Amino acid sequence: MPLSAHDRDLLLTLARESIRAHLQNRLPPDPPSIEVDEEYGGVFVTLYHAGRLRGCVGRLEMNGPLPVVVQNVAIAVLRDARFSHVPITLADLPRLTIEISLLSRLQRAADPLAFEPGVHGVYIRRDDCMGCFLPQVATKMGWDREEFLERCCVDKAGLPPGAWKDRDTEIYFFTTTTLREDPAGVGNPNPPGRS
Repeated sequence: MPLSAHDRDLLLTLARESIRAHLQNRLPPDPPSIEVDEEYGGVFVTLYHAGRLRGCVGRLEMNGPLPVVVQNVAIAVLRDARFSHVPITLADLPRLTIEISLLSRLQRAADPLAFEPGVHGVYIRRDDCMGCFLPQVATKMGWDREEFLERCCVDKAGLPPGAWKDRDTEIYFFTTTTLREDPAGVGNPNPPGRS
């Protein structure tokens, strides 16, 4: 059974209020209790301002209940090193849109080109080098399969562009369930853990 609209709103509100609490130097709200039938393989939280990326951080493993992992990743996205020169402030929060990507379990690819750009994300690993792109990256950038793999090798894993063709390179695919606020934010005035 997929997450209900109510549970989706709870997770989005939890992410927003956890970010707010962190920016105010106070304890985050208690994560809500959510019954999850599907087993997710990881969580990413992405922040946008006026459609532009302001942070994206994730985990490829579930080391706790889904709400707890969402909360931890939401706080971690504030430390996205790519944006350390322009850190997010409390004043930025009302203008941010939050997106949560719930990842399926990783599936090792027998054929590195056997995926659908925009539907599947990719995780590439060789030795100590690793990198990941969410499915929506291919759509936003207009990349085909080979370019998606090459850009993940270079931009994320620090590998040569053709490394995805190497037998020593492990390639995994996954899909995502995307939870996204409308631009005005979540309409729930009562954050989780509060009355």
